[in-house]
Amino acid sequence: MGSSPILLPPDTPDTTSQGDVSAIAFVLSALAVALAILAQFFNASLDANLFLAIEILAAALPWVVVWMQARWPLQINVGCERKDPRSSMVFVLLGSGFCLFATQFQNLQNDNDYSPLLGYGCAIAVVLACALFLASPRDLRSVGRFFQLLILVAFYGFALARQANILLDRSPARQYSAHVTDKATHAGRRGGTTYSLFLDAWGPAGTAERAPVGRDLYDSVAVGDTVCITARDGALYVPWYTIHQCEPDE
Repeated sequence: MGSSPILLPPDTPDTTSQGDVSAIAFVLSALAVALAILAQFFNASLDANLFLAIEILAAALPWVVVWMQARWPLQINVGCERKDPRSSMVFVLLGSGFCLFATQFQNLQNDNDYSPLLGYGCAIAVVLACALFLASPRDLRSVGRFFQLLILVAFYGFALARQANILLDRSPARQYSAHVTDKATHAGRRGGTTYSLFLDAWGPAGTAERAPVGRDLYDSVAVGDTVCITARDGALYVPWYTIHQCEPDE
């Protein structure tokens, strides 16, 4: 059997039991799921600083998993093996990604070109997958396992890049307005409904668009009304904007 990639000094033996590691894994998994629920379903009611703290914690959790995998390589499982007796950290990785994908900006829209965000997200995912791979026991390392880890953390990488592009953005906000030319709803096969507004040409590009929005905005405007748009450049230079009702002074 291959040796683990990180060896402890002889005078500092690892006396941590499997039960202790399992308890830590359970707490971190519960924390990641709780953060995801808070960010996804209660984002509008959270203070901006608290929301930022939640996102920072979610961004850090997968790297805690890397440390645990290196510290207890034979007791931590970051794969999806069903019958593996080791403590699974899959919920930590997935929960962190779902948490980071949340936003406090209502009716957030990204630029139509997602390729820069996808590039940044892939780079983050590759670095995290490599860290997890190198921290795992040597006899479990294989090309297939690396790609399994890469797929597992891909959503986290994209969500972190998207969140960084928004939360770290210090570019000046630009204000636009557009008329609602039409409205539409679409009922999904699983019962969910999406709401869309059709807007006439706006902004420097002067193009019309169909924008998915929340039900509150959808119900509050009618065809012919004017909505306001706040656009920014993005910290990673991927433009984004929000659609909202116009204030009296806008």
